[in-house]
Amino acid sequence: MNMKVRDIMLLVALMSFGIEGMGQVDSTIVSEKQLDEVVVKAMQRKNTFSKQTRIVSTITKAELKSAPIQSIADVLNYAAGVDIRTRGPVGVQSDISVRGGSFDQVLILLNGVNVTDPQTGHHNLNLPVDIASIERIEILQGPGARSFGPNAFSGAINFITTSPSSNSSRVSFSAGDFGYFSIGGETSAKRGDVGIFISASRQQSSGYIHNTDFELNNFYGNFTYSNKRVGSFELSTGVQDKGFGANSFYSPKYPNQYEATKAYINSARWSKDFGALNVTATGYWRRHFDRFDLYRYDAPTKDVTPNYHRTDVYGGNVKVTFFSILGKTLLGTEVRQESIVSNVLGNKLSKPQIITGSNLSYTYGLDRVNLSTFLEHSYNYKNLFLSAGVMFNHANDFGSSWYWGSDASYLLGETGVKFFIAANQSYRLPTFTDLFYKNKFHNGNPDLKPEKALTFELGAKYEKGSMNAQVDIYRRLADDVIDKGKSISEEKTTMRNLATLNTTGIEVRGGYKFNDLFIQNISVAYTYQKQNMDSIKGYVSMYILDYLRYKLTMSTSFAIIKGVSLSIRGSYQDRAGSYTDINNKEIEYKPFFTADARVMYGYKMFSVFAEASNLFDKSYFDIGNIAQPGRWFKAGVSITF
Repeated sequence: MNMKVRDIMLLVALMSFGIEGMGQVDSTIVSEKQLDEVVVKAMQRKNTFSKQTRIVSTITKAELKSAPIQSIADVLNYAAGVDIRTRGPVGVQSDISVRGGSFDQVLILLNGVNVTDPQTGHHNLNLPVDIASIERIEILQGPGARSFGPNAFSGAINFITTSPSSNSSRVSFSAGDFGYFSIGGETSAKRGDVGIFISASRQQSSGYIHNTDFELNNFYGNFTYSNKRVGSFELSTGVQDKGFGANSFYSPKYPNQYEATKAYINSARWSKDFGALNVTATGYWRRHFDRFDLYRYDAPTKDVTPNYHRTDVYGGNVKVTFFSILGKTLLGTEVRQESIVSNVLGNKLSKPQIITGSNLSYTYGLDRVNLSTFLEHSYNYKNLFLSAGVMFNHANDFGSSWYWGSDASYLLGETGVKFFIAANQSYRLPTFTDLFYKNKFHNGNPDLKPEKALTFELGAKYEKGSMNAQVDIYRRLADDVIDKGKSISEEKTTMRNLATLNTTGIEVRGGYKFNDLFIQNISVAYTYQKQNMDSIKGYVSMYILDYLRYKLTMSTSFAIIKGVSLSIRGSYQDRAGSYTDINNKEIEYKPFFTADARVMYGYKMFSVFAEASNLFDKSYFDIGNIAQPGRWFKAGVSITF
């Protein structure tokens, strides 16, 4: 893409209008029966997934506040159907997958804006927001390509931040084992049509074992303006800066690896209603820096240099929503450019670019442009809800494609029981790492094709009074699945397209809220999955076959005395697959159970907590050879004024 077009896209990212990103699938259809739709008026940047005909889980701010968690990764570890594999604690680096997919197959949104990293899924959770600044998290189980575009392959997760709604501020401090320290604060102000929200935080630790120290800094700001005459306008900006010891992250032969990343996320949005018509537009720009050192200390030769990468994502979209007696019709289009400059990834640059703060240069790079247009219609008649859509997508490196999806649900009278059924196609473009990364142990593959799938879902949900329950069954038929692997006769692993990979799974969950009792609530979720792929004799998979076979999570909270609460969470996981140890021996993953607990006391403007993660000091491996932290105590105080 030439510079003129890039400049235009950057201008759109900074000045275009919009309130709902491509991530907003549903608003309210003209019906009072849509009781489970999250309806947001005025500044609706709380872009929500449709809950009428899809399987969507919501984690609320109240749940986030009481849970024994310190990062986004911590809370997602207890979500049904979600697999979090952490290389470092407190969100240093976490791979996220949904329903047995890989860590590259989940679309990540921040307030409805697609912030998925095109370099690698390892960076998808590099979000510039503290967990205390999250209003809620919405998890879409299953594909969403017809509305979100490529990469919503196995699911999508939307992180929704606190918006300016009142005049208040909060400061918090906490400390714990292994030199852990955290400080954070936020302030929110609203006057008339204008609102502002600012948050900042810092977390650090000396590490639980050698070379696992980290420093993590977040800053996020949001400005809103809204009135009936001009519509709703919003500007958001955020930056995350972190550095961490990466002990054995990618190979046990190198325990002194180190990585530093920095992420900038900016967006501008506007929305206005014209009677039954809503017009929205969004512009965004995400820049990400990554430096990786194989040797943090004393490289053996001067030829060993760090890997440097800088990615830029520019995007803009426009969407028109029309409400009528026939339901809601949604028409949208988006253009998205993904670029990388690197000293290892991409094609050879005609002119090297100096790497700021280094004596090295970016010598490789690649630009790719993706254009998508989608049409979706939702309709309800009494207790029946229907939705169907189609998307056309063109990627300059991979050509054109169409994919579709349809969903239906039926509410059984006043019983609280709802039935779901869905069929959706999905599509994922290879990351820059898939295409180009190589070293003496591995080869990338610039000839990779996009992976695609068709997913069928069937489920039932009960929600009435204090009780809720849900069961979902799904079957994903995937072709050209991208995997890192090798045959027995090969010395190096290679990225390749596998012919087919079929996934079958079931999720069961339930919960109950007690009134005025010692036990406040209890919830349980269970997931079982099985994968089958075309037989490749002697093939060893490094990615896709290391899926969670069983996952059981349990949580409960208690009201001890007035103002004092106790929250306990437990998770049992049994993973398929194996990893290679330092002696080049294949070790099968072993099942494990971990538990976390938090005690909180609140009085007026003060809140105090003490918590323990991995309460029983369980030794386990969740990814590769990386030993996970043992028991870790933390305590802190929060003041709101």
